[in-house]
Amino acid sequence: MPNARHYLIRPLDSWFLRDGRPFEQEDEGMAEVRSVFPPFPPTVAGALRAAMARAMGWDGRSRWDDRITAVLGDGPECIGRVSFGPPLVVRERQKEDRRWEALFPTPRYVLRRTGEQAASDVAKETGRFRLLRPVAERMATDAGPLPLPETEPGLKDCEGRWLSAADLSKVLAGKPPEDLLDGDELWGLEYRVGLERDLGKRTAKPGMLYAVHHVRLPDGFQISAEQNSKTSVSLAVELEVKDPALPDPEPLGPFGGFRRLAVFERLDEAPAMPCEPEPPDDGRYVVILLSPARFDDLSWNRPEGEVPSLPGKLVFACTGRPVMIGGWNSMATDKTPKGPLPLRAHLPAGSVFFLEGEPAKVRELFADRTRRHLGEAARLGFGRFVVGRWPQGDLAS
Repeated sequence: MPNARHYLIRPLDSWFLRDGRPFEQEDEGMAEVRSVFPPFPPTVAGALRAAMARAMGWDGRSRWDDRITAVLGDGPECIGRVSFGPPLVVRERQKEDRRWEALFPTPRYVLRRTGEQAASDVAKETGRFRLLRPVAERMATDAGPLPLPETEPGLKDCEGRWLSAADLSKVLAGKPPEDLLDGDELWGLEYRVGLERDLGKRTAKPGMLYAVHHVRLPDGFQISAEQNSKTSVSLAVELEVKDPALPDPEPLGPFGGFRRLAVFERLDEAPAMPCEPEPPDDGRYVVILLSPARFDDLSWNRPEGEVPSLPGKLVFACTGRPVMIGGWNSMATDKTPKGPLPLRAHLPAGSVFFLEGEPAKVRELFADRTRRHLGEAARLGFGRFVVGRWPQGDLAS
């Protein structure tokens, strides 16, 4: 992409990256909130914009002046002359030359065999993983005849597991992956308990006991010899910069809650990404979300619906529970007051759309790599996707 920059975001300690659930307590119990990883796009975009503003002379407290807002915008979604890609989990491939590979949530139509099934003759012949695909014959349901996916007993979902760029390339080509990565082995969660104090009385406030979970990456401050042996894991993000004079972000700055610190480092080479296959001749293709997507209008969300900006009609979709994402506006503007932003429902990363379209229009989509975003707030990194083929197999027309 022209004028594209890639930045690595490395931790110096643990990070507190909360989700959209309220963090308040009205009874005598204990409030608890977990961190999410990777963080949602507004967290990364906000931290990088603030670090760039500091590099342009911002003191970290006052409102941005006109020189900064002309480049970096003036609000949570008014981001000026920069556009963000999705936050990517990356792992170090070669420590000698600092090459990084992106990791991705396993798409929802990838299922795995477990237990006895994983050791069966079928698994040895066809592999441990299976890709769902719509059946050729529609099945009667309460919502009318639908092309439900074919499956087999005992298959489990792959939530919480990740794919390398190479394995996602295989999935996009219609083939099962070779292996999955467990998120619990890539990073850890640390449980911490805190208590709010009354500074005037120097006593604990009743009902203000809370618990939080911090994310600990192997690339951050090491807490054990075992962790030192792990592959380095960090975050990366792509920026499209329309002003070449925009400086790199200040190299050290707060990231997430509790003002935990991160290092912002410009990469010479983009992280390794999956390869999209050649377009299908029959016009059947899949779209896999790499980051959460928000649609203010969901009137298309049905079989035979037309997903905005995608050619063809929706045949089938594999999605998870909606993700509620809000945010925090640290600077009051004419449009938004200072404080929390409203929660909005998003389709989670890893959601999959099966579509059928005119082969010529589908080929245009595959050829135009700039058309890789869906829904609202795409410039913040929401709704980014890749395209691929339907799973291999004989399907009747």
